Amino acid sequence: MFKRKEHTNNRPPEENTTAPVFTRAVTVGDSEADCRGRIHPGALLRLLQDAGSEHAEALHIGHELTESKGALWVIVRTAMEIDRLPRAGERCAVLTWPGQTRRVFMPRSFEMQDAAGAVLLRARSEYLLISAETRHMLNPDTLGVHIAAVERPGELPDPARRLPFPPDLPETELRVPRSSELDVNGHLNNSHYVDWAEDLLPLDYLRTHALHSLWVEYRAEVLPDTEVTLRYARDSDTLYLSGQSEKGVHFTLRAVYGAD
Repeated sequence: MFKRKEHTNNRPPEENTTAPVFTRAVTVGDSEADCRGRIHPGALLRLLQDAGSEHAEALHIGHELTESKGALWVIVRTAMEIDRLPRAGERCAVLTWPGQTRRVFMPRSFEMQDAAGAVLLRARSEYLLISAETRHMLNPDTLGVHIAAVERPGELPDPARRLPFPPDLPETELRVPRSSELDVNGHLNNSHYVDWAEDLLPLDYLRTHALHSLWVEYRAEVLPDTEVTLRYARDSDTLYLSGQSEKGVHFTLRAVYGAD
Protein backbone atom coordinates (compact mmCIF):
# COMPACT_ATOMS: atom_id res chain seq x y z
CA MET A 1 0.00 0.00 0.00
CA PHE A 2 1.15 3.51 -0.70
CA LYS A 3 1.43 5.95 2.17
CA ARG A 4 -1.20 8.59 1.70
CA LYS A 5 -0.11 12.15 2.22
CA GLU A 6 -2.72 14.35 3.84
CA HIS A 7 -3.29 17.89 2.53
CA THR A 8 -5.34 19.81 5.10
CA ASN A 9 -3.54 23.13 5.67
CA ASN A 10 -5.51 25.11 3.13
CA ARG A 11 -8.93 25.10 1.60
CA PRO A 12 -9.77 25.11 -2.11
CA PRO A 13 -12.02 27.84 -3.54
CA GLU A 14 -15.71 27.81 -2.72
CA GLU A 15 -17.96 25.99 -5.17
CA ASN A 16 -19.66 28.21 -7.74
CA THR A 17 -21.91 26.49 -10.26
CA THR A 18 -23.70 29.30 -12.10
CA ALA A 19 -20.88 31.84 -12.66
CA PRO A 20 -19.13 32.05 -16.05
CA VAL A 21 -16.28 30.14 -14.42
CA PHE A 22 -17.54 27.05 -12.59
CA THR A 23 -15.62 25.90 -9.50
CA ARG A 24 -15.99 22.53 -7.82
CA ALA A 25 -14.14 21.47 -4.68
CA VAL A 26 -12.94 17.86 -4.83
CA THR A 27 -10.95 15.44 -2.70
CA VAL A 28 -9.12 12.71 -4.60
CA GLY A 29 -10.44 9.37 -3.34
CA ASP A 30 -8.41 6.23 -2.79
CA SER A 31 -10.45 4.48 -5.49
CA GLU A 32 -9.35 7.14 -8.00
CA ALA A 33 -5.63 6.65 -7.33
CA ASP A 34 -3.10 4.55 -9.23
CA CYS A 35 -0.36 2.27 -7.88
CA ARG A 36 1.71 5.29 -6.79
CA GLY A 37 -1.16 7.04 -5.03
CA ARG A 38 -1.64 9.71 -7.73
CA ILE A 39 -4.99 10.26 -9.39
CA HIS A 40 -5.33 7.90 -12.33
CA PRO A 41 -5.49 9.85 -15.62
CA GLY A 42 -8.79 8.19 -16.52
CA ALA A 43 -10.30 9.18 -13.18
CA LEU A 44 -8.97 12.70 -13.71
CA LEU A 45 -10.76 12.98 -17.05
CA ARG A 46 -13.95 11.75 -15.41
CA LEU A 47 -13.68 14.52 -12.79
CA LEU A 48 -13.22 17.15 -15.50
CA GLN A 49 -16.05 15.73 -17.59
CA ASP A 50 -18.44 15.75 -14.64
CA ALA A 51 -17.54 19.35 -13.81
CA GLY A 52 -18.17 20.39 -17.41
CA SER A 53 -21.51 18.56 -17.46
CA GLU A 54 -22.59 20.14 -14.18
CA HIS A 55 -21.70 23.60 -15.45
CA ALA A 56 -23.60 22.96 -18.69
CA GLU A 57 -26.68 22.01 -16.67
CA ALA A 58 -26.36 25.19 -14.59
CA LEU A 59 -26.11 27.24 -17.78
CA HIS A 60 -29.20 25.43 -19.20
CA ILE A 61 -27.28 23.86 -22.09
CA GLY A 62 -27.07 20.35 -20.61
CA HIS A 63 -29.11 17.17 -20.98
CA GLU A 64 -32.49 18.82 -20.49
CA LEU A 65 -31.88 21.07 -23.51
CA THR A 66 -30.26 18.49 -25.76
CA GLU A 67 -32.85 15.79 -25.04
CA SER A 68 -35.61 18.20 -26.01
CA LYS A 69 -33.87 18.72 -29.35
CA GLY A 70 -32.86 15.11 -29.99
CA ALA A 71 -29.18 15.94 -29.65
CA LEU A 72 -26.11 14.72 -27.78
CA TRP A 73 -22.95 16.45 -26.62
CA VAL A 74 -19.79 14.62 -27.74
CA ILE A 75 -16.12 15.43 -27.35
CA VAL A 76 -14.03 15.73 -30.51
CA ARG A 77 -10.56 16.46 -29.11
CA THR A 78 -8.86 16.91 -25.76
CA ALA A 79 -5.45 18.32 -24.88
CA MET A 80 -3.94 18.41 -21.39
CA GLU A 81 -0.72 19.76 -19.87
CA ILE A 82 0.15 18.52 -16.38
CA ASP A 83 2.56 20.01 -13.87
CA ARG A 84 1.67 17.54 -11.11
CA LEU A 85 -1.02 14.91 -10.60
CA PRO A 86 -2.77 15.27 -7.23
CA ARG A 87 -2.56 12.42 -4.76
CA ALA A 88 -5.17 10.41 -2.86
CA GLY A 89 -6.54 12.47 0.01
CA GLU A 90 -5.53 15.77 -1.59
CA ARG A 91 -8.11 18.55 -1.63
CA CYS A 92 -8.25 20.41 -4.92
CA ALA A 93 -10.49 22.65 -7.00
CA VAL A 94 -11.63 21.97 -10.56
CA LEU A 95 -12.40 25.09 -12.60
CA THR A 96 -14.06 25.07 -16.02
CA TRP A 97 -15.40 27.65 -18.45
CA PRO A 98 -16.66 27.77 -22.06
CA GLY A 99 -14.56 29.22 -24.87
CA GLN A 100 -15.46 30.96 -28.12
CA THR A 101 -17.59 28.81 -30.43
CA ARG A 102 -15.98 28.31 -33.84
CA ARG A 103 -18.63 27.26 -36.36
CA VAL A 104 -19.79 23.95 -34.85
CA PHE A 105 -16.90 23.44 -32.42
CA MET A 106 -17.54 24.55 -28.85
CA PRO A 107 -14.40 24.53 -26.68
CA ARG A 108 -14.31 24.21 -22.91
CA SER A 109 -11.26 24.88 -20.71
CA PHE A 110 -10.37 23.19 -17.44
CA GLU A 111 -7.94 23.89 -14.64
CA MET A 112 -7.12 22.01 -11.46
CA GLN A 113 -5.62 23.84 -8.50
CA ASP A 114 -4.18 22.57 -5.25
CA ALA A 115 -5.38 23.79 -1.86
CA ALA A 116 -2.97 26.75 -1.98
CA GLY A 117 -4.29 27.84 -5.39
CA ALA A 118 -1.30 26.62 -7.44
CA VAL A 119 -2.22 25.29 -10.88
CA LEU A 120 -1.66 21.53 -11.14
CA LEU A 121 -2.86 21.07 -14.72
CA ARG A 122 -4.73 22.66 -17.58
CA ALA A 123 -6.90 21.05 -20.24
CA ARG A 124 -9.11 22.05 -23.14
CA SER A 125 -11.70 20.01 -25.00
CA GLU A 126 -13.72 20.65 -28.15
CA TYR A 127 -17.36 19.59 -28.15
CA LEU A 128 -19.91 18.97 -30.88
CA LEU A 129 -23.65 18.52 -30.94
CA ILE A 130 -24.80 15.46 -32.89
CA SER A 131 -28.19 13.95 -33.64
CA ALA A 132 -29.11 11.23 -31.15
CA GLU A 133 -30.80 9.31 -33.97
CA THR A 134 -28.47 9.70 -36.97
CA ARG A 135 -25.23 10.59 -35.12
CA HIS A 136 -24.71 13.36 -37.70
CA MET A 137 -23.25 16.71 -36.70
CA LEU A 138 -25.69 19.50 -35.83
CA ASN A 139 -25.29 23.27 -36.04
CA PRO A 140 -25.69 24.88 -32.60
CA ASP A 141 -27.16 28.04 -34.14
CA THR A 142 -30.06 26.13 -35.71
CA LEU A 143 -30.75 24.53 -32.33
CA GLY A 144 -30.66 27.85 -30.52
CA VAL A 145 -27.62 26.85 -28.44
CA HIS A 146 -25.59 29.94 -27.66
CA ILE A 147 -22.79 30.00 -25.10
CA ALA A 148 -21.15 33.14 -23.72
CA ALA A 149 -17.39 32.73 -24.08
CA VAL A 150 -14.91 33.34 -21.27
CA GLU A 151 -11.19 33.98 -21.65
CA ARG A 152 -8.73 33.46 -18.80
CA PRO A 153 -4.96 33.98 -18.64
CA GLY A 154 -2.96 30.81 -19.11
CA GLU A 155 -5.74 28.76 -20.69
CA LEU A 156 -4.66 26.25 -23.30
CA PRO A 157 -5.38 26.93 -26.98
CA ASP A 158 -7.79 24.70 -28.86
CA PRO A 159 -6.38 21.18 -29.28
CA ALA A 160 -4.29 20.66 -32.40
CA ARG A 161 -6.21 19.18 -35.33
CA ARG A 162 -3.40 16.71 -36.03
CA LEU A 163 -0.11 15.67 -34.49
CA PRO A 164 2.78 13.90 -36.24
CA PHE A 165 2.69 10.15 -35.64
CA PRO A 166 5.22 7.43 -36.53
CA PRO A 167 4.58 5.89 -39.96
CA ASP A 168 4.20 2.48 -38.34
CA LEU A 169 2.50 1.36 -35.12
CA PRO A 170 3.78 -2.22 -34.87
CA GLU A 171 2.35 -3.35 -31.51
CA THR A 172 -1.26 -4.51 -31.31
CA GLU A 173 -3.82 -5.52 -28.72
CA LEU A 174 -7.54 -6.26 -29.06
CA ARG A 175 -10.11 -4.57 -26.80
CA VAL A 176 -13.89 -4.71 -26.64
CA PRO A 177 -15.84 -2.17 -24.53
CA ARG A 178 -17.17 -3.56 -21.28
CA SER A 179 -20.53 -2.54 -19.88
CA SER A 180 -18.83 -0.59 -17.07
CA GLU A 181 -17.06 1.55 -19.70
CA LEU A 182 -20.22 2.74 -21.48
CA ASP A 183 -21.80 6.09 -20.70
CA VAL A 184 -25.26 7.66 -20.97
CA ASN A 185 -24.76 8.10 -24.73
CA GLY A 186 -24.43 4.33 -25.11
CA HIS A 187 -20.79 4.31 -26.26
CA LEU A 188 -17.31 3.99 -24.76
CA ASN A 189 -16.81 7.00 -22.50
CA ASN A 190 -14.00 9.31 -23.57
CA SER A 191 -12.11 8.82 -20.30
CA HIS A 192 -11.67 5.09 -20.92
CA TYR A 193 -9.56 5.69 -24.00
CA VAL A 194 -6.89 6.84 -21.57
CA ASP A 195 -7.45 3.78 -19.38
CA TRP A 196 -6.86 1.62 -22.45
CA ALA A 197 -3.68 3.54 -23.23
CA GLU A 198 -2.24 3.18 -19.73
CA ASP A 199 -3.00 -0.54 -19.74
CA LEU A 200 -0.48 -0.87 -22.58
CA LEU A 201 2.40 0.40 -20.43
CA PRO A 202 4.44 -1.87 -18.14
CA LEU A 203 3.63 -1.58 -14.46
CA ASP A 204 7.29 -1.05 -13.57
CA TYR A 205 7.33 1.95 -15.91
CA LEU A 206 4.19 3.45 -14.36
CA ARG A 207 5.72 3.08 -10.89
CA THR A 208 8.45 5.54 -11.86
CA HIS A 209 6.76 7.78 -14.46
CA ALA A 210 3.71 10.04 -14.56
CA LEU A 211 1.65 11.51 -17.38
CA HIS A 212 2.87 14.99 -18.41
CA SER A 213 0.78 15.75 -21.49
CA LEU A 214 -2.09 14.21 -23.39
CA TRP A 215 -3.75 14.68 -26.77
CA VAL A 216 -6.74 12.64 -27.94
CA GLU A 217 -8.81 12.88 -31.09
CA TYR A 218 -12.15 11.08 -31.05
CA ARG A 219 -13.01 10.33 -34.68
CA ALA A 220 -15.90 7.86 -34.36
CA GLU A 221 -17.71 6.50 -31.34
CA VAL A 222 -16.95 3.00 -30.08
CA LEU A 223 -20.25 1.16 -29.64
CA PRO A 224 -20.87 -1.98 -27.58
CA ASP A 225 -19.44 -5.23 -28.98
CA THR A 226 -17.05 -3.35 -31.29
CA GLU A 227 -13.73 -5.16 -31.58
CA VAL A 228 -11.09 -2.44 -31.48
CA THR A 229 -7.51 -3.18 -32.48
CA LEU A 230 -5.14 -0.96 -30.53
CA ARG A 231 -2.11 -0.21 -32.70
CA TYR A 232 0.66 1.52 -30.80
CA ALA A 233 4.33 2.38 -30.52
CA ARG A 234 6.55 3.84 -27.80
CA ASP A 235 9.30 6.32 -28.55
CA SER A 236 11.19 6.84 -25.29
CA ASP A 237 8.56 8.41 -22.98
CA THR A 238 5.93 9.01 -25.67
CA LEU A 239 3.09 6.59 -26.41
CA TYR A 240 1.37 6.76 -29.80
CA LEU A 241 -1.93 4.90 -30.11
CA SER A 242 -4.59 4.40 -32.76
CA GLY A 243 -7.84 2.53 -32.11
CA GLN A 244 -9.22 0.88 -35.25
CA SER A 245 -11.96 -1.53 -36.27
CA GLU A 246 -13.40 -2.78 -39.55
CA LYS A 247 -15.26 0.55 -39.69
CA GLY A 248 -12.05 2.59 -39.67
CA VAL A 249 -10.13 4.67 -37.13
CA HIS A 250 -12.08 5.46 -33.96
CA PHE A 251 -9.47 7.51 -32.10
CA THR A 252 -5.84 8.55 -31.98
CA LEU A 253 -3.92 9.39 -28.82
CA ARG A 254 -0.51 10.69 -27.84
CA ALA A 255 0.61 10.54 -24.20
CA VAL A 256 3.94 11.93 -22.98
CA TYR A 257 5.36 10.75 -19.65
CA GLY A 258 8.15 11.92 -17.42
CA ALA A 259 10.14 10.55 -14.50
CA ASP A 260 8.18 10.91 -11.28
